[in-house]
Amino acid sequence: MNKIAFFLIFAVGGIAFAFIGYNSMQKAKAAKAWPTVEGRITSSEVDSYWKRDRDSGSTRMHEAKIAYEYTVDGVSYESTKISFMSSSSSLRGQAQAMVRKYPAGGTATVYYNPSNPQEAVLEPGAAGGAMIFMAAGGIFALIGIFGSLFGNPTLTGAGARTYHE
Repeated sequence: MNKIAFFLIFAVGGIAFAFIGYNSMQKAKAAKAWPTVEGRITSSEVDSYWKRDRDSGSTRMHEAKIAYEYTVDGVSYESTKISFMSSSSSLRGQAQAMVRKYPAGGTATVYYNPSNPQEAVLEPGAAGGAMIFMAAGGIFALIGIFGSLFGNPTLTGAGARTYHE
């Protein structure tokens, strides 16, 4: 593959990641102003699974799975969205803390989108994951852009330069 094409693909991927992070952050920020209703937690548990890694084989991941129901203008809704970014982690304690915070049978404040009440979250506001997506995407985009603009097209193999006399 052409080196410039490689860097351009890198840049486009980085821009996509940054856009996903930005979009999630904007939604999370807007959700702070959404109306609220009291909801009922219908289930709350820690889901554990193995995630394959390229380098280290696999990592045990843990995620709080919270289901809740709420009513807006007489219409009942169900959701499992806690926030706008995934809350999975290799640290089981984080998922357990979320399950303790939202126990099955308990109540919670539900923030719902007034334009689309089916869209709701338990925890509005910017999530750290959104910032990571934006930062990583920005870095990849910059590497891709600078690599495609300033990369040395005479590099071959493992970085060897070709000189002509």
